[in-house]
Amino acid sequence: MANRALLLNTPFLTSDPWLVEARRAHSGQDYLQVEGPEDRLPIPWLCCFREEDLKAVDVPLGDGTRATRRLASTTVAQAILNLERALPQFVRVTGEGRLARRYWEDAVAWLRALPLPCLMLNHLGLAQLADDAGEAQLVRTLAGNAGAVPDLRAVAGYRPGLPPYAPDVVRSVTGPYHDKRRLDNAIALDACGAGQWRRAGDADDAGAPAVESAPVPPAAPARRGPHDLATVHEHVVTMLRGRDRDADATFGFMPSARVGQHHLKMLVSLGSDRRRDKVLADERLREALDGFITDKLRAICADHGFEWRGFVIASKPGLVRQFGDTTQWVTLPAQ
Repeated sequence: MANRALLLNTPFLTSDPWLVEARRAHSGQDYLQVEGPEDRLPIPWLCCFREEDLKAVDVPLGDGTRATRRLASTTVAQAILNLERALPQFVRVTGEGRLARRYWEDAVAWLRALPLPCLMLNHLGLAQLADDAGEAQLVRTLAGNAGAVPDLRAVAGYRPGLPPYAPDVVRSVTGPYHDKRRLDNAIALDACGAGQWRRAGDADDAGAPAVESAPVPPAAPARRGPHDLATVHEHVVTMLRGRDRDADATFGFMPSARVGQHHLKMLVSLGSDRRRDKVLADERLREALDGFITDKLRAICADHGFEWRGFVIASKPGLVRQFGDTTQWVTLPAQ
């Protein structure tokens, strides 16, 4: 079973997830469930609550016994106020201001977009926080002051010493060649997961409540300008699909011989050699990719400390799994 916490956006205020589930099943009170990353609690989630938001809940245990644990709940309006005041915590955790502010702004925008009035943090799915010692550590993370920083880092899995990737890198660059430490630090700061509705009447084959498959889209980032990788990605995909409606594109890092060095490329996937050749023969598209798109990506890469290495045109989308092997690809521009 995954070791994850849950953030519940609920129609009424309670710290009892079993009560929320019972009302969904019997009274038609739907709620939104957001699953956290494995083995950690994101810092923005923790910054939504204070110690006084922890309420005692009677928890059924696996051996048939019960225990009392405290779970946090508050209104979304109060959570927004708490998070709006938490920028200094983001800065203390990261040790710098620019990236901390970007993650904080995105988290506030995401929280404001939640559809229901109340918020609950169910941390019991994290084994390290499910006992008395874990609860004491959780309490310390909710202090809202500099003394909370070591526990915020520990519970979120943030390791000081390396900066996180920027939000647009985390959401736009795929593949296996990220620096895991920087990616882990970014995950610790990112609140913007997609939620899933739990609806009245939903049930799985065993008769237990089931989560609706269609996710609620996460809120748009607070700031997305022309120098955001997601903006450039959308622009390139729009250009490509004007020539081939099935074209797709993906940013990915290439393998690098030097630790900490990042080589960024964009893989353009087309369904066949014929489609690939048609796109490559489009001089206006080539000029755009070689011209202002490349200039923009070089500037973005310089800002992130990456090297821009051009476009890779693949005729078989499955080759994305072999990012780095260019034997069957046309590379644009030429290296």
